[in-house]
Amino acid sequence: MRVIIVGAGPVGLYLGCLLRKHGVDCTILERRVARSTHSRSIGIHPPALRRLHALGVADALIDRGIRVARGQGFAEGRPLGVLSFEALPPPFPFVLAVPQHVTESVLEALFESLGEPVRRGIDVTALEQSDSYVNIDGEQADWVIACDGRRSTVRDLLGIPFDGASYDEHYVMGDFPDTTVFGEDAAIYLHREGVVECFPLPGRTRRWVARVANPSDAKEDSQLQSMLSKAVARRTGEELPLDACSMVSAFTAERFEAERFVVGRAALAGDPPHVISPIGGQGMNLGWMDADWLAEWFANGASPAALSHYERVRKKSFRKAARRSELNMFVGRPGRLYPIRRLFARLILSQPFQARFARLFTMDSL
Repeated sequence: MRVIIVGAGPVGLYLGCLLRKHGVDCTILERRVARSTHSRSIGIHPPALRRLHALGVADALIDRGIRVARGQGFAEGRPLGVLSFEALPPPFPFVLAVPQHVTESVLEALFESLGEPVRRGIDVTALEQSDSYVNIDGEQADWVIACDGRRSTVRDLLGIPFDGASYDEHYVMGDFPDTTVFGEDAAIYLHREGVVECFPLPGRTRRWVARVANPSDAKEDSQLQSMLSKAVARRTGEELPLDACSMVSAFTAERFEAERFVVGRAALAGDPPHVISPIGGQGMNLGWMDADWLAEWFANGASPAALSHYERVRKKSFRKAARRSELNMFVGRPGRLYPIRRLFARLILSQPFQARFARLFTMDSL
């Protein structure tokens, strides 16, 4: 059996490693010649860490990341409480904060140790199928798995509609030297103007994320840095060192879902079948769940009849995760309902509900 994976992001690389571990002949095609160091996905949740441990790469990632075992909550500058992950099941009672390019490099090293390297600089342009094989740009395989991002070329070649919309939720994020007193804790600030979140990263760096009005007029990085700095200063009292910013970008939260996850001998995994709001850090972890299902399916003989179950199971998981991300965004919105959101946040951080919400926010119950 031969499988072609299109896309060498974290989901494609993870799936490739799993397949080679199962003895499946697997090739990864990637359009980019070099890996991007502009990381959006930085959070690896405990369920994913358990799977990465089984794959043999969790320790390498933990050594290069930050173990976030607590999140501190504030409202209008006053402490709300602390959400602790320490009661989660061992051995990973924390969220690992590690830049996406580091995650990709660790997975790619494992993938290459098991066979041929990723084939880079390949832009997929054609896909044809029969009952017994799939042909992608003249290269034949038994199956093709699309892990090529939200603007998936493979999904377009398969003619699969990708339905959804953007929320009226706009954010600016940036990485700065960590000048806070939080150490390895995350922090969330509720404010009448919108939420601010910050997360520790390796190298004494901290990622700041602020909800803002639509930043579409900001054309330069310096304008985004200024927008983020002003929001953080007004809502938290922290002053960001603008001259030391290592990354800044803006994004709008979205929710999109492919009409089908499987067509013939082609399946979608990661962002091609579903795009979710990055607030809550579920997207990459959700894609790894797709890969787990597919790897197990290949290991059990890759029966075409069983593949229909993949679409049902993964759509259900995606919709549950999407509702959680909407809950995360609800808590951080400005406006007239701010006092209710503040009360809800205080409830989340209260002792009777902490364990339940810790499992909810770390995807443990997914």
